Amino acid sequence: MTTLAKTRYRLPVNAFVDQGSWIDALTSKQLKIPAGVDVQIEVGIMESGSTPYDLTNVANITLEVKALVSGSAPAAEAAALMADTITTLDAVTFTAAQWAATTAQHVTFVFADTETNIAIGPAWLVISAVMDDGSLVSLGWGQVEIVQDGTGPTSTPAVIDPDYVTTTQLDAYRTLAASTHDLRDFTGLTGGTATDLDSIATTELAVNSKVAIVISGALQFWRLQAGTNGEAAAQGIVRPDDYAASTNEKIWIRVL
Repeated sequence: MTTLAKTRYRLPVNAFVDQGSWIDALTSKQLKIPAGVDVQIEVGIMESGSTPYDLTNVANITLEVKALVSGSAPAAEAAALMADTITTLDAVTFTAAQWAATTAQHVTFVFADTETNIAIGPAWLVISAVMDDGSLVSLGWGQVEIVQDGTGPTSTPAVIDPDYVTTTQLDAYRTLAASTHDLRDFTGLTGGTATDLDSIATTELAVNSKVAIVISGALQFWRLQAGTNGEAAAQGIVRPDDYAASTNEKIWIRVL
């Protein structure tokens, strides 16, 4: 009789390349992590996709899950939704045969249910290493899916607003443009001038208001939401000039 085990995944990292969509070696399917569940992710750093690297010159390995930015990879400095660093590695004795038998790996990451209780949808998973000389190396990166299976410790992860635009939203953009700014031709996101996104007065705007702007011929859509995030325009976060005026803690988040 087979006994139940914790939720377990195995990631063979074809080192130093974009993994595309991460594939779980146990199922040969795209890696999907249930939100709000204890999980174990076993990682093998492979040369040519099958031979384990000798990691004796590696000090630690880190696994991070980050939010995508407009469907693309986040910046290196973007905050992680999930992260763990392991310093105890099976650096030398781990073999290809053991990997195939699912009995050993270079490193094992264990995340508690509270750590995986993040927003559902596509995300970005990157595995990196710090060498003995202090240098940072990206070992593998690619997309992963966070899914909701109906479980979760205390709360339901936030529902991600869709990246498509509805007719109702477009009508709202036209109304906002007519009543506030010419949103068809902006020159920047920050700076406070009349042609910068942060110049739009938000004190009277409701949370979830959306705006459409064009910068250098490229159409962008931004949503106003409650938040105290610091400004990071390159990562899709802009604080309006009237942020925190009369407790107006709202920020612009890029959605497309």
